[in-house]
Amino acid sequence: MCSRIHPSSSQLAFLGAACMFFSMVELSIPRFVPFFRLGLSNLPLLVALSMGMDFSGFLCLLGLKLISQAVVSGTLFSYVFVLSLAAAVSSGLVMYGLSLLLNRKGLFSLSLLGVSVAGALASNTAQCLVATLFLGRQAMLLFFPVAGLGLVTSVLLGLASNAFVSNSEFPSLFCSAQPQVAVQGSVVNDKRRSSSLLKKAAAVLMGLMMVSIFMIDSLWYKGGVLAFTMAVLLAVRCKVHPVRTIVLIVSVSLLSLFSPYGRVLFSIGQFDVTLGALEHGLSIGLGLACTMGLSRLIMLCLDLAGKGMLALLLVYVGQLGEQFALQRKIAGWKPSSWKTAADVAVVKVYRGDIVD
Repeated sequence: MCSRIHPSSSQLAFLGAACMFFSMVELSIPRFVPFFRLGLSNLPLLVALSMGMDFSGFLCLLGLKLISQAVVSGTLFSYVFVLSLAAAVSSGLVMYGLSLLLNRKGLFSLSLLGVSVAGALASNTAQCLVATLFLGRQAMLLFFPVAGLGLVTSVLLGLASNAFVSNSEFPSLFCSAQPQVAVQGSVVNDKRRSSSLLKKAAAVLMGLMMVSIFMIDSLWYKGGVLAFTMAVLLAVRCKVHPVRTIVLIVSVSLLSLFSPYGRVLFSIGQFDVTLGALEHGLSIGLGLACTMGLSRLIMLCLDLAGKGMLALLLVYVGQLGEQFALQRKIAGWKPSSWKTAADVAVVKVYRGDIVD
């Protein structure tokens, strides 16, 4: 570990790109529990703590991770961003504080595992608490399955971070040099950069539709908006996630049944399934799914991914992805090759040594 450092903007962009890359990997993995993330994008945060990043730099990296994650998943204008914000702030503060405490007590070599677990617990707790704003008190029923899965993944992430920091030359390289990644040209062309009046009008329309979701309490209307957003996403060749959407709607509907009201449809033992609770759950689930689709469409119209520091970050993440795929081919397709490929790719891109 190097002494406490304040990272440069290019170093922050590089680590932010690593967060974004892992977010993209995580999106490709099916998720069957609402509000649960594997937390792969926390790996660069743990490595940053091991390298002694100062508080202001760590907060900047946390912000980059949050925004890039929202850009990748298309959730910047949806309820998911609120959950992610609560999770990022709570877990970030806990991880940084605990890393300082363990470092002072001379336990830094063991800290990444404990920091990872503590961060996951804080994140899951914050997410479930904030989820009650959308789903009601029954959202806390998700805490134990989410926290249980989070415990397992956080232990694995902590072990992976410890292994990376112990065996890679990247930490010492980061402390001694600036990234040498050459940025050639612009991330986006002039045509894409200048948003047309039509795109801006479409973004306003999508925003109005999102507002209407919270004002019009009709299952038919929300179902129609969801079908419309899915159709438009498919028309512009964006990937949709029907299984994830169905899981969200079904899970929210089932949670709503724990607060029964209205006409009893049928009973399971002493438990009554009521029409009012079912309709309420479907309404919330459809509404949340609509905000996800509309958020992605708004971001497509505004083209936020090419603005400011995110432009530099996207150059880095593209090079990281290319180098990781190349190193996987070279190292072979054994499970152990993942760590080797990631290590070599990170070092090569940081040094600017990316000639095929």
